Amino acid sequence: MILGCATDPLSVRGEVVAVVDGISGGFEFEPRTDLVEPDPEEPRVAGECRIGGSEVFASVARGPASDVEAVVRSFAMRMNYEDAGEVWLSTADTVYSAESSSTCELTLVRASRSDATVALRFDCSVQNAEGERALVVGELSFAGCFVD
Repeated sequence: MILGCATDPLSVRGEVVAVVDGISGGFEFEPRTDLVEPDPEEPRVAGECRIGGSEVFASVARGPASDVEAVVRSFAMRMNYEDAGEVWLSTADTVYSAESSSTCELTLVRASRSDATVALRFDCSVQNAEGERALVVGELSFAGCFVD
């Protein structure tokens, strides 16, 4: 799977801050950080960013070989061009999710097909299958996205 444009590596800047069971964790990408393709042996953060005809998808994830104590293992967000979408947050053993709503504000700040860039903002209360809630807030700016 191609993760970025053929000429530019996929990179991200920004942060994801989550509070799960009273414990804070997430991702911080300052300065801009190059992302790698998913690989079980890779300790660096993997990512994907895709600009489609009707929606944008972006994700960041720690590989199994990375920081095993990290509260947040992955974060993903799908947005259409009308600011409707979904967000997913995973810990070591639980997936939380939410759709855009009054308790989950998702914003597509920018999606440029010509520059292959995407910027997302999010402030959500997410829920797992058992009804337990977590909070996730932040902003991510991707460069080198794959354009369909």
